[in-house]
Amino acid sequence: MGETGIKLSGGQARRIAIARALVKDYRLLVLDEPGEGLDPVTERSLIDALIDQIGERSLLLITHHEIGLNRMDEIAVFENGKLLEQGSYEALSVTNGRFARLMQLSII
Repeated sequence: MGETGIKLSGGQARRIAIARALVKDYRLLVLDEPGEGLDPVTERSLIDALIDQIGERSLLLITHHEIGLNRMDEIAVFENGKLLEQGSYEALSVTNGRFARLMQLSII
């Protein structure tokens, strides 16, 4: 790794940024697509490790992927800037709403 980190891949740089955020004592972490560019197995490991290490802090996870959503306290589904539905993973999964349909199609 060079002085400026130029030789890091996008995934490596993202993981270092997440690690730096965990070292700080931020009360709220906002992560936008933290698993982008990672294969599903690595993404799941990253998200699980992140959630396990977050402690009492809050996490706002912005994602288009299903990975980790089952561990969130609350999920909000937006489309075109509008809130379509909100609730727990379990509650949203059994409705006929947008979230459940996306889960059935494995689009999330």
